[in-house]
Amino acid sequence: MASAEEEIAVKEPLDLIRLSLDERIYVKLRSDRELRGKLHAYDQHLNMILGDVEEIVTTVEIDDETYEEIVRTTRRTIPFLFVRGDGVILVSPPLRTADRDHIKIIPPCKLKKVNKLVEGEGTGQVGSRLLCLPSLRRNRQRAREDREEGVAAALAMGVTKEDVEAAVAAALSPTHLVVTDTSGGCGASYEIEVVSDKFEGKRLLERHRMVNTALAPHMAEIHAVSIKKAITPAQAQPQPEPVVAADKAQA
Repeated sequence: MASAEEEIAVKEPLDLIRLSLDERIYVKLRSDRELRGKLHAYDQHLNMILGDVEEIVTTVEIDDETYEEIVRTTRRTIPFLFVRGDGVILVSPPLRTADRDHIKIIPPCKLKKVNKLVEGEGTGQVGSRLLCLPSLRRNRQRAREDREEGVAAALAMGVTKEDVEAAVAAALSPTHLVVTDTSGGCGASYEIEVVSDKFEGKRLLERHRMVNTALAPHMAEIHAVSIKKAITPAQAQPQPEPVVAADKAQA
């Protein structure tokens, strides 16, 4: 029993995340985004793979006539989601208590009683037992396999560099195309340089819209697209250097 309790002890901040593997957790992100989902994997930078995710986005708008705040909440469900750690504000694991081999989720009405037990009052378990694995006899091999499958599925769902290249090539028939993944491999952001005859007679804004339209089927999974160049073949040609008259040069 002593070795089991040492295994589940919380000694460092990330131990709390480790104890929440295969559990539903709450994650608050920047820009008023909230996530609730099953934690499949994480690293020391708080990059996480979540499954069966519920995303809640809260926005506040000002009414032009009454100047009152209008709070809007949108929800969506996502089978698997890669969460970058640089956008995480807090992570909250489910609050649990241990009763021998059973785990009980603590309802809000009993939180006061739990707080008393944590402070040493009453006759219940000591507060340190609140942090534990769902079951010491859980099938760890199966849990590890589930996490690996979840990570593989999440990575397979991402947009690849080849997907972006194929979409732009099909829509614009470019004579030159460079796509760079700037997200570190997760497929969340790209830089694009494209040269195409279809840009002839189009303003810069219209050219950017053409590229974004080509990527429309993938934009739900891409966080950011930076269009570095959207030019015609003529504009891509080296421009001759201006000739300076000899007398002006001497002056």
